[in-house]
Amino acid sequence: MRRRVPAEEEDPLDVASDSSHREAVERVLEITGANLSAVLHNAGQTTTGFFEDLSGEPCRHILETHLIGAMDLTRRLLPALRNNGSGRIEVISSNVVNVPHPTFSVCAAATWALEGSCEAQVLYPVTVVAQRRCRSRGGERCSMLAGTPL
Repeated sequence: MRRRVPAEEEDPLDVASDSSHREAVERVLEITGANLSAVLHNAGQTTTGFFEDLSGEPCRHILETHLIGAMDLTRRLLPALRNNGSGRIEVISSNVVNVPHPTFSVCAAATWALEGSCEAQVLYPVTVVAQRRCRSRGGERCSMLAGTPL
């Protein structure tokens, strides 16, 4: 049974925060009665600049947002999917891996890593993960760079 969560019940999730992961997973499992059927990862952020000009902190934050956050949330939610007997994990990826750009190297690295993680988890010995997919969104529909000078 699907239940839509009204907007006033929505909780913010900081995909770069371990405590936010923990709180969000507890809330989702509470709302769904641990009867989870799908997980959708769509977090994304980037910074523009040539690799040599970027400092460590923005690079770490992109990796945390794109890769570490999605992997941690998946790890925390897999038991609920497994207990349900089926489920789907969807990852909305980025077009940055299809159209390389010299100022998006960190975003491309994080995206490739997440897609590699998806491919590896398809082989995970739990049938629920066989339904894991990565989808790339096209740059023309992506507004993350609106107002950013290139």
